[in-house]
Amino acid sequence: MDYGFDFTNDICYISTFDGKELQDLDKVSCPTSLEERLLFAGSYKKNDEDRVVLVFERMTKEVLAVQKEGVYLIPKEDAFAAYILAQNRTIRKQETGVFEFHRHSFSYLKFQRQGKICLVKRREEKIDELQSEKSKDKFFTKQAADRLNHGNIANVFLVGEEFEGEWMKMSLASLCSGRRVFMGNHLFANGAVFWLKDKRQEYTVYTQDHHLYYWGIRAFHHGQKDVFVPIIQPGEFWFVTEGSVQFLMDECEDLEIEGVHSVSRQKLTIRLPLHIKQEYPVRTTKWKLHIYCTGPKTLKITVYDMGFGITREGKGIIYQEEFKLP
Repeated sequence: MDYGFDFTNDICYISTFDGKELQDLDKVSCPTSLEERLLFAGSYKKNDEDRVVLVFERMTKEVLAVQKEGVYLIPKEDAFAAYILAQNRTIRKQETGVFEFHRHSFSYLKFQRQGKICLVKRREEKIDELQSEKSKDKFFTKQAADRLNHGNIANVFLVGEEFEGEWMKMSLASLCSGRRVFMGNHLFANGAVFWLKDKRQEYTVYTQDHHLYYWGIRAFHHGQKDVFVPIIQPGEFWFVTEGSVQFLMDECEDLEIEGVHSVSRQKLTIRLPLHIKQEYPVRTTKWKLHIYCTGPKTLKITVYDMGFGITREGKGIIYQEEFKLP
């Protein structure tokens, strides 16, 4: 048996799949800490063959570090993409949006497919509880207009207990104009189960929390000139993205770092004005270039003087700067 758990605040939506039939269970209250959620989901396993997938609103280093047999942890964006890709051809080929509305939070996810790459962008905000039906309708009408009126969204899903009831008067008319609208709270739990069914990963999901650039330098490498030496590969979450390379400096004062966006193929060049005088013979000074992400769209670059073997001790950090990306 496979189980999908969608954790949102203190609510959990659960779906199961026995190999033939997908079933949605009633929502339940659930714990909020990672350890307690793992125990909660694990209690559903009846034998070693059972598998569980926990869907999280945000991935963190702590979540990524979890390694348990038959237990998988994925972000909502992956669950969303898996759900869409499991639908009919018409839906999975079109841009699709999800509005998720809970008592104290509201979020919007957008799915767009480019070949084997799925781009899922998510925007979330904390909100005060809306007491009246009129206030909900007014709030959602504006949110829907802001997200949908300037795009090509063909399908819209509504998820969350705040959509229950018949309060959508103004909003529903504009929401359904030229679009198909679906409602159901188990979308992400269903997606978690579908994700398990297609673990071959024939597609790649990129979210706003992934770093999408290749970064490297041009150097004389393995007997060839102007070789691109990679430092960072795209596709990891930004908070675990880092890389470094060591090299011997020739006669130059600036160091160029090249970047290429893995989806748009946009090229960037970062020039480091090191302003270093060549105090020692060329190619007798070893440098270390270290790059790591400090945010979804920020890089910190550090250059170290490593010295030269036992003949000269290095000076340590000689340059450090943070750069903002487009």
